Amino acid sequence: MVKQVELDWSQGLKIENDFFPEDKLGRVRYATFLTKLLASQGFDKARDAGDQKRNYVLNLNAEWGAGKTYFLKRWSEDIKEHYPVVYVDAWKKDYSDDPLMTVISSIIEQLRKQAGKDKDSTEFKVPRKLIGLLKAAAPGIGRGLFKRYVGIDPVVVMNADNDNENIGSIRGKMAKI
Repeated sequence: MVKQVELDWSQGLKIENDFFPEDKLGRVRYATFLTKLLASQGFDKARDAGDQKRNYVLNLNAEWGAGKTYFLKRWSEDIKEHYPVVYVDAWKKDYSDDPLMTVISSIIEQLRKQAGKDKDSTEFKVPRKLIGLLKAAAPGIGRGLFKRYVGIDPVVVMNADNDNENIGSIRGKMAKI
């Protein structure tokens, strides 16, 4: 059963050092819907063994000034008491030459805080060698997952350019999807 989380954006809220005013556009209804949707996709013992664990990726795309930061900050602030939430602001965290390391360190830091663990907690100590391994393996893992679930090798797509033979095989695979 999905946990019912009440979201109330009728009052302004200070998050970190920024003030987010009350929700005058009724965006809380979208946050409520997405909270229920994502919670229903999570682990559930009531499902069949192969379907108990589900993953879900959510992409929020809109033009500059449309309210993405407002929406995500308000939403993440409300649900982090109930669910693990990681919010990475790519603009504020742009202090490293390695964006993957920035994302990984943000995930570890935020989950550690939400779990109430200090920086020295062994559960959140990730050896530098492991992070280096993840960094090196990420492109290959991503390529393999994409090829497995979409049926197309992204390297073939990138290398196809004007190669009609490869483009034709990619189109054929896309038609099957």
